[in-house]
Amino acid sequence: MSLTNLGADLSVNNKIHLSGCLKSENSALYLLLFVVLLFRLCLMAMYPLLDTSEARYGEMARKMVELGDWVTPMFDYGEPFWGKPPLSFWMQALSISLFGESEWALRLPSFLCLCLSCYLLIRWGRDEYCEQSAVLAAIILSSCSLGFVAFGAVLTDPMLSVSLLLALYGFWRAVQYQDNNWALLGFFGLALGMLAKGPIALVLFVVPVFLFLLVNKAWGRLLLLPWVGGLILFFLVSMPWYLMAEWKTPGFWEYFFLGEHVYRFLKPGWSGDLYGNAHLHPRGYIWLYALVASLPWCLLPFFKFGSFGRLAGLFESRATLFLVFCALTPLIFFTLSRNILWTYVLPALPLLALLLAVILVRLVVKFRYLMISAAVTPLVVVLLLADGRKFESWKNQKPVIQYWQEVKKDGDLLYTYQRRIYSAEFYSGGKARQLPTELSSLVGQSFYLIVRESYSLQERILQHACELKNTLNGSRIYYCKM
Repeated sequence: MSLTNLGADLSVNNKIHLSGCLKSENSALYLLLFVVLLFRLCLMAMYPLLDTSEARYGEMARKMVELGDWVTPMFDYGEPFWGKPPLSFWMQALSISLFGESEWALRLPSFLCLCLSCYLLIRWGRDEYCEQSAVLAAIILSSCSLGFVAFGAVLTDPMLSVSLLLALYGFWRAVQYQDNNWALLGFFGLALGMLAKGPIALVLFVVPVFLFLLVNKAWGRLLLLPWVGGLILFFLVSMPWYLMAEWKTPGFWEYFFLGEHVYRFLKPGWSGDLYGNAHLHPRGYIWLYALVASLPWCLLPFFKFGSFGRLAGLFESRATLFLVFCALTPLIFFTLSRNILWTYVLPALPLLALLLAVILVRLVVKFRYLMISAAVTPLVVVLLLADGRKFESWKNQKPVIQYWQEVKKDGDLLYTYQRRIYSAEFYSGGKARQLPTELSSLVGQSFYLIVRESYSLQERILQHACELKNTLNGSRIYYCKM
């Protein structure tokens, strides 16, 4: 059936038959998925929070619990964080409230996002392809380079990724199967996306939906969606926080909606960023990030180059076409932006995983190659952890804080030199503070001072008042009497 003949009739069963689907391999694939997920779950407890992103977000979640302020995430004491909505911080704060202040507890919400994403991919893959493709998609998402790293890290992107996936799958179930329950869950996913990252969730949802309906001339299907209940659910879930946030800290709307969603992407080196530095790259760099993010799985089809004829007709199906629109939208959206991170690929990654899985099954890739591919990224991470050199830099302040806790006396303060070090703040329970610029305010006090090895004490008063006590993890620890 060609796309030109589909018209608005989306209710016709268009499930693709994949000749490579073998029921005998389903159990092995489920076992492989379980092993990958269990390995990632255990690994989350085996390394410290590092500066900048993980430690910064972890400290903000810790402050949320300490201060009891669940409306406004705090970048520092008395300084609100306007860069992102609070959903990720809520989940991280709730996790450490339940399980204690640990790396594992802070990373758990991202891992749960991975588990939910795997469930949605398996449902979607079963609906439109076969169970083998469905489970393989979950394995690809869990074990590719970005998926394995990001879905076990203290980040905000996993919440956006799973929220968008829920919204897109809910829409698909609604227009393809007239399933209003999933349609409402799709509206709920959009609301969660608004609380995870803001309006970008709406953009990444609306564009592929618009393209899909345009190509299929199926605008009438929009009338079948439960708009009244869906919009009520969307606004009840997402809007109260935005109203409270602006009321509590006026100026939030202007910074968040204009600064974070317009200037950040359209102004290279945007100087208004209050919470970090611009990450400038050539335009189109997001595609290189996508390639790296999907390693090693994106290379596997090329080992079956001679079998590419099996892919004929695959992209004529409505299901595959919609997946293509969903996967490409985030990449195209960020193509013109120079201020990007590799985690910006994450909203596209589950859809790319399902597309890759369908292709690999169609190409009849042998199970042993799937096992090898699933093991590559976990093995590389284990080797990096075993090597340990990555954790011997100033970005890991855990041993520094342990030393300070052993030697400090009552009343001894702790400062970091020239810049904040978020991992020092987290592991000290917020006691590590950036050294004040007005050193005269410290006269009469004694304190410890953490100085990165790449820095040197410039102030004469500090040179005379501070005595070097230890050197750990790329940091010098001084004891100062002013």
